[in-house]
Amino acid sequence: MKFLTYSGNNIIHAHLPDRAEILYAPASLPGIRKRDVPQAVVAAFRNPLGMPPLPELVNASSKILIVFDDNCQPFPKTSQPDIRRQAMEALLPMLYACGVKKENLRLICAVALHRKMKEHELSEMVGPRIMRDFYPGQLGNWDAEDPDDIARLGETEQGEPVEVCRAVVESDLSVTQDRLGCNALRGQNGARF
Repeated sequence: MKFLTYSGNNIIHAHLPDRAEILYAPASLPGIRKRDVPQAVVAAFRNPLGMPPLPELVNASSKILIVFDDNCQPFPKTSQPDIRRQAMEALLPMLYACGVKKENLRLICAVALHRKMKEHELSEMVGPRIMRDFYPGQLGNWDAEDPDDIARLGETEQGEPVEVCRAVVESDLSVTQDRLGCNALRGQNGARF
């Protein structure tokens, strides 16, 4: 049997045994209309699940890390404005209103071991204003192979190293954005919304 699927950055027809069972994910939850994303981001930061709202987590001395996903998958081009841009454009004014200083912000594209995003790709993701305000000093790609940019947190019970981007442990608050554009606010208790 042939089955259309991903293989790395390609889409292939995989040849599967006739007895293979194909499991599909459940239907996705209803989404948010693109025009409603900024308001949804603001509402989520004002009323996160399992942790205090953003103004109670940050102040003028807070170091904030904003992590967003790359665009390395072979999907159709994202319509503009990109959801990463919408989320950041909603979040940044909230951080400034809480007293966070621009120089205490860092934006990282979480490419891990994927190829690094080029300047024009980053610009397409975050928009010209964020690019102008933060690139290159405070906006860039994470290099998962740069030993100076990796913090070792310890080991698993099996003795495997647990390592993260150094900026995560150097920040007071890390805000991450996954592939679906769903935002997660993580504080010291690991809670998310």
